[in-house]
Amino acid sequence: MDGKNMKDVFEKLKNLQTVLLRKNELEESIANAPSVLHQHEQLLARLKQEYIEKNAKFEDIRAEVNRLKGELFQTELKRENAEKSMETVETQRDYEVLEKLINETKNKEDALRAEIEHQNEQFKLIDTEIKNYEQEISENEVEINEMKESLDAEAKKIADEINDLDIQKTDFAKELEPETLFKFERIIKNKHGDGIVAVKNGVCSGCHMILPAQFANEVQAEAELKYCPYCSRVLYYEVSDETSDEYVFDEADLGGLADLDD
Repeated sequence: MDGKNMKDVFEKLKNLQTVLLRKNELEESIANAPSVLHQHEQLLARLKQEYIEKNAKFEDIRAEVNRLKGELFQTELKRENAEKSMETVETQRDYEVLEKLINETKNKEDALRAEIEHQNEQFKLIDTEIKNYEQEISENEVEINEMKESLDAEAKKIADEINDLDIQKTDFAKELEPETLFKFERIIKNKHGDGIVAVKNGVCSGCHMILPAQFANEVQAEAELKYCPYCSRVLYYEVSDETSDEYVFDEADLGGLADLDD
């Protein structure tokens, strides 16, 4: 393949790269969208469960207050009967027994009233909490519904853009070899970035590794597509005035020719 045709291939790959990067970005956004919605749905489910638990406690307190009121009524009745009996008591012993009973019932009444007041305070607090839960649940349901509508609209918009990108991809790729297209798409997906990069001063600008001199010369000759032996990206030659003896690279970026395997 002559240099002119190879430059045309490089240009098509660069254009294709722009399309593929954007398409991958959109597909990733679609994949991540449900997780955001799921987090909100989990929060709503937790709120509803806590709301159910608060209501159960609310009913328990209501039942306990009613029980305490019933016990208070019986205690008051018992005291009143004892006080009436004091009017007809005949012996000192009976008087003392009734007096003790009256004192005990009064103490119990005081204790019951204090407990009823305490339970009523708890009742009010939980009633306020329940109302807050109801408001928060309502707000979250509205937010989730709005989010679903927004996601649906965004998904349609993204799907339309992906469709346009697929058309562009077909146009840019129609003159490329199927194997070249397959490898290039795989490289871009694996690297999450550029799939075609320049060789400057014998260095791959993708992984910043120094290439063997003979290999760098073959890239410059542009007789065929060359892939970086370290990061697998497609290489093209670019003249550079920059010179440097030190290059920093990230080992995580190295993929070798494994990225090119079928």
